[in-house]
Amino acid sequence: MQGAIFLQKFTVLDFAFLCPRNGVQGESFFVSAEVNGALDHTGFVMDFSQVKKALKEGVDQGLDHRLAVARGTRGLELRENGSHLDVRREGQLAYSCPAEAVAILEADAVTPESVIAYLEPRIRAMLPPSVSGLRLTLEEELVDGPRFRYTHGLRFHGGNCQRLIHGHRNRLEVFSAGRRMPAWEQDLARWAQDAHFASAETLKTPLPLEERSPAGETAMVSYRSSQGVFTAELPANRVIAIAQEPSAENLAALAVRRLKRSHPGDPVEVRFYEGIHKGAVARG
Repeated sequence: MQGAIFLQKFTVLDFAFLCPRNGVQGESFFVSAEVNGALDHTGFVMDFSQVKKALKEGVDQGLDHRLAVARGTRGLELRENGSHLDVRREGQLAYSCPAEAVAILEADAVTPESVIAYLEPRIRAMLPPSVSGLRLTLEEELVDGPRFRYTHGLRFHGGNCQRLIHGHRNRLEVFSAGRRMPAWEQDLARWAQDAHFASAETLKTPLPLEERSPAGETAMVSYRSSQGVFTAELPANRVIAIAQEPSAENLAALAVRRLKRSHPGDPVEVRFYEGIHKGAVARG
C-alpha cells in the first residue's frame, strides 16, 4: 500500500543568489515537503522525526548559506581552480571561494522553481528506496511592514555562516516608547536594501564606516576562515563597512545608532531579523 506524508515549514532556507538585474541579493524561504512511498509494517511511509532530519540535512547541504548562480545567466563566467571556484559577472561580482560555497543551478535564472529542481533530486537520493516521490514547496514569509535583502559573511563562525556571500530576506521592526514606528522602519529598510555588510578589517578597499559609498567604484572584501580563503569584489555602493563583525547583534546596534543620529531625543528599539523567526534586538 502506498501513502503520503507532509511536513509544513520544516525549515528555513537562507542563501544568496546572483540576479542579472540587481546583482547579489539575499533570500529566505520556508520549506515544506510531501513525501510519497510504500507503507512499512508499522503503517508509516517514514517516521516523522527521521524524515524531517533527512529533509533538513538535504536542504542544509544543498543550498543553505551558499551563493546560488544559474549557469545560463548571460555573461556569467565560472572557472574551477582546484578546490576553489571563481564566479564572475561584469559589473556585479567577482568571487573566489571554496567550491562548496557556491551552488550552480542548471537553469537560466535563480527562481523558486529552479531552486526546487536543484534540491529535489539531491534530497531524494538521501531518502530510503521505499520513498517513491518527493515534492518541495518554497514559501515567502508574510509580513506587515517593510522587508529587505542583505548579505554578509562571518569569518569566525564555526559553521557555514563563515561563507563570505550568504544572505537573507527579512523583516524589520522599530519601536519608540512602546510604539511601532513604520516610517523609521521604511528608512532603515531602504538604507539596508541589497547591502553587503562587512567588517572594516576584511576590506582591502577603504570605505567610510556605516555609510553607503558613491556608485561607480569597486570594493574588495577578503578573509581566511576555517573553510578556506574567500575574496569578493562588489560595487562599492553595495558594501557597508562596520567596525565589528557583521552579526545580527552588531547590525541591530548599527541600526539603533543610525536612528539615534536622526532622533537623538527618542528611545529606540530595533528588532533586526536574520531571515525568518530569528534575529537580534538592540536599544538606545
